[in-house]
Amino acid sequence: PDARWLLGALTGRQTGADPVGLHRGTPIGHHVSFRVLPDIRFERSATGRTVAGRLTQPPEIFWLDVDASWVLAFLGDGESASFASVLKAAVGEWGVQSTSAAHRLTVAFHFLMAASIVEPAS
Repeated sequence: PDARWLLGALTGRQTGADPVGLHRGTPIGHHVSFRVLPDIRFERSATGRTVAGRLTQPPEIFWLDVDASWVLAFLGDGESASFASVLKAAVGEWGVQSTSAAHRLTVAFHFLMAASIVEPAS
């Protein structure tokens, strides 16, 4: 399903398949902090989307949507950040209400966690 979704996204012919089916993730506590896993490498394109990967055998490659890409870039410096701090930055960057940004971030974080790209920081 991930490959079909990626090909659809690259060709502009959406299949309707969601790579992990997490568009309605459970709410995330504002106090929870996240960090990018150390084995993840990523590069953000001019379009705002990101290719992220892990050099395993076989390699794992993820083509992230704009929201997940933004989150990964925000966390990319190796430091952890709380959901509340990411939310505050997203509201300013995206120019949306807090509830809309919180929903979008929840979806992005659930996807990134399901793909083992980010994890809650301890």
